[in-house]
Amino acid sequence: MAVVRFICIAFFAFSLFFLASGNRNQIALKDGGYENLLIAITKEEKEDKGLIDNIKEIFTDGSSFLFKATGRRVYWKTITILVPQSWPHLAEYEPAKTETFDRTNVRIAKGESPSPYARLTEGCGKQGQYINLTPQYVRDKTYAVKGWGPRDKLIVHEWAHFRWGVFDEYPYENDDKFVVSKKKIEATRCTKSVSGVYRDYSRSDRKCQLDPKTGVYTKSCKFEDDNSQTQRAETSIMYKQFLPSINFFCNGNEVNPDKRHFAEAPNRHNRLCKGKSIWDVMLGTDDFKNSNNPPRTVSTTTPTFRIVQATTARRVVLVLDTSGSMEGDPLMKLRQATTHYLESTIYIGSYVAIVGFSSSAYQLAPLTLVADDNSRARLTGALPSNANGRTSIASGVRMGIQILSSNGQSSNGGYLLVVSDGKDTSVPSVFDEVVSSGVIIDTIAITEDADNILSELSSISGGRTSFYSGSDSITVLIDSLTATITDRPDQTNEALAITIYSEALTIDDTSDTATSDCFIDTAVGVDTIFFFAWLDNPIQVVLHSPDGHIFNKTSVEYNLNSADEIITIRINGRAVVMSNHVDVAIDRLQPSRIIDLKVIEVSYQQQSVTLQWTAVGDDFDKGSATEYDLRFAETFEEIFTNFSSANLLTQDDVISGNLLMIKQSGLLEEVKVRLPKRGAEVSYYFGVMAIDEANNTGGLSNIVSANLEYIPPLEQDSNGINVLVLIVVAIGVAGFLMFTLIGLYIKHTRRSTTGSNDRGPAHVNPAYA
Repeated sequence: MAVVRFICIAFFAFSLFFLASGNRNQIALKDGGYENLLIAITKEEKEDKGLIDNIKEIFTDGSSFLFKATGRRVYWKTITILVPQSWPHLAEYEPAKTETFDRTNVRIAKGESPSPYARLTEGCGKQGQYINLTPQYVRDKTYAVKGWGPRDKLIVHEWAHFRWGVFDEYPYENDDKFVVSKKKIEATRCTKSVSGVYRDYSRSDRKCQLDPKTGVYTKSCKFEDDNSQTQRAETSIMYKQFLPSINFFCNGNEVNPDKRHFAEAPNRHNRLCKGKSIWDVMLGTDDFKNSNNPPRTVSTTTPTFRIVQATTARRVVLVLDTSGSMEGDPLMKLRQATTHYLESTIYIGSYVAIVGFSSSAYQLAPLTLVADDNSRARLTGALPSNANGRTSIASGVRMGIQILSSNGQSSNGGYLLVVSDGKDTSVPSVFDEVVSSGVIIDTIAITEDADNILSELSSISGGRTSFYSGSDSITVLIDSLTATITDRPDQTNEALAITIYSEALTIDDTSDTATSDCFIDTAVGVDTIFFFAWLDNPIQVVLHSPDGHIFNKTSVEYNLNSADEIITIRINGRAVVMSNHVDVAIDRLQPSRIIDLKVIEVSYQQQSVTLQWTAVGDDFDKGSATEYDLRFAETFEEIFTNFSSANLLTQDDVISGNLLMIKQSGLLEEVKVRLPKRGAEVSYYFGVMAIDEANNTGGLSNIVSANLEYIPPLEQDSNGINVLVLIVVAIGVAGFLMFTLIGLYIKHTRRSTTGSNDRGPAHVNPAYA
């Protein structure tokens, strides 16, 4: 019987963001202090110590404000700053270990916008990918404060996006600026306690008018927050954190209704978080749920900073156990896995040495530059082929450190990759040498007989530790070796081997055949390698591509290594790919949630409301849903908390449009529906839910409201009539007045659209992914 280990590896270029995003630097939260926050400066920036000083200032001040804003619950305790590899090395720079730009939590880079932003991909309540601050924002405090307000408050605003997956509470450009709430027109904000005035600068009297088509103020109407002298609102940081009085997040449990979360506001946060308050979403995250991190007193909120820098080239010493317990299959598996590592994983420009150890340590290969296939072959040829003697892990570690520090080099930042299945009581004797040398030790323990002290070697040096049972598929061991590279790609790396598929197949006898498929997406692949390893009986491999091409033992891409029982098939260039195929017997996938329900028009005469939303699919955004559950109620609470009991709208209620003809995902749905009554203080709230043929529901949409009171036609501005008269009487004078009026109008419009209005700086973030 032969057990075949099948691995598909692809080399990717310039795509580390997509591949490594799921392996972000992990931030720990202990006793209210965030530890291991990683900030990285882009390699595009030239050396600038002032940039580092400003980062420290922003996060020191921000830590104090974060502690206040969360009710004395959390702050930043330890922060690591990764400076570019191109900067001159300074004595205080420690060697980077797992820190890379791609894994960072906060990027100092040009990014996609001059505005600070957080990259979110996982939805409400889920941590994002990173925060981006531009070098100009960090370096120029005057520019930053003028544009976005105090930097300590801005960084907490962005931290809330990133860490807790909450969204902005101010209206975006295409959002409704006003909403009917409890028979009153309110501005989109949180909370209602944010005071201000409604003004229309297109009119001479500056008074806002109700639009009979929408039931709320006209689009030219603006809500201007009261300035710092008269503003008393304390929430919300996700609305306009730059207002001086604002220091806290919106809370759905606030006793005072004016300070309570405004769930009816048609802003991005309410749409994506189903009306939950910022604070309620935060309390549902791991940071605070189950009463984690309650209010506390701390001696200081000032973070401790350390600065790290990547070494110029990766230097690795493989420290391999060759004691008697490794004889037979264990040594063969070790050779197969390390062959894969040397041929396919470690990349060009790295340096690798090999040390074997049993009763004592010995060098198998000196530190060798991985420059081409020949240098890889020399290293694989040096792998150990015999196993005997006792186990001396300590001697192997010492020799590895000596090799890294040979020829006048510093061992600081070098890697030892220690693989062993034995025990060695003398290992603690090298702990001090490990710490003082600055090496990073990754360890792989083979079988439960391996010494637990291996994990301590990794712990004290900042390395990673893995376990291989010995009976598992060799792909587990290969993945552990591969992870020592892929978990910490160098900043200079542009091509990285990623394992995209692995499987173990059993062949019962020499005449049996095993078949498997490897699906490769069209977006991947510069070079693709298929790696097969076996034990016992030899195998043959035939590889079929979707275009009918066959690779076998006669192909130039086919390489047989009988000694190590390995077959590799290397396809240079972009691999031919197969189409994705999913066979789902039972439909368990629900439609997406509708998040853009809008009131397009209201009609007092027809006693109707026109609603619009984007169609979703049968399975998330694929295909089309089967039906819509569209309902209305007279109060927000009724439809929000008990949707199924609200009034159902059917095709019989439709004046135009069709609720029975469901459109394909991505297309706009629009229906005009007749409502039961109209008049003074008559308003309705609406919600919709998509349902598929298996009765899976997409969840309640965002909720919108409509005002059905009588609103007279819009009045013509009397000042506008006077201007028309002047045009007829005196063209020259009228032209002058028109020029003046237009100038004033443009001036006021610019003030209102920037968001400043002399009442606070603009805060225009890009839309979050």
